[in-house]
Amino acid sequence: MRILFFPVFWFSRARLCGRLAGKTVLITGASYGIGACLAETLAPTGARLLLSARTREQLLEVQRRVTARGGRAEVLPCDLADAADVQELIAQLRQRPDGVDLVVSNAGKSIRRSIFDSLDRLHDFTRTMNVNYHGPVQLLLALIPTLAERRGHVINISAVNVLLAPAPRWAAYQASKTAFDSTTGSAAWRLS
Repeated sequence: MRILFFPVFWFSRARLCGRLAGKTVLITGASYGIGACLAETLAPTGARLLLSARTREQLLEVQRRVTARGGRAEVLPCDLADAADVQELIAQLRQRPDGVDLVVSNAGKSIRRSIFDSLDRLHDFTRTMNVNYHGPVQLLLALIPTLAERRGHVINISAVNVLLAPAPRWAAYQASKTAFDSTTGSAAWRLS
């Protein structure tokens, strides 16, 4: 199911708290932007937040803000572009007695560059695909059995351009986000 997120006027904090109290929520890309905002929004719900992103210092600041709002957050630094780093995160998550109930796949790398300016920059495509597709797929493949057992959920924070025709200067980014969006959409049919 695809949902475009726009301001929602019927949002119920009480209902959100009821659904998330005692649950464990992993947020990737939690160091700033949407991920950090989400962590702060979920702070008073009673959920255990697992905050993941590349930069420990930024994650610690988000953790401090979550704690100041009465929440519980743990910092789990991980660079999704690095398969070994993702495997280490998976190992840490598997050791948790409380498991994971909800994964918010939010991390992403954006790049806007003309294809002609990318001719000698294959690494732009490689890194973008690793952060936006390979790393998240590696993480989800490891977590899906537990999520299915716990009747958990995956929320994919995607990009509006996955719904649009290919756009100039967005080749790496649009391809990577569309790939992950397609993967999670296909997986949803199998899990439901």
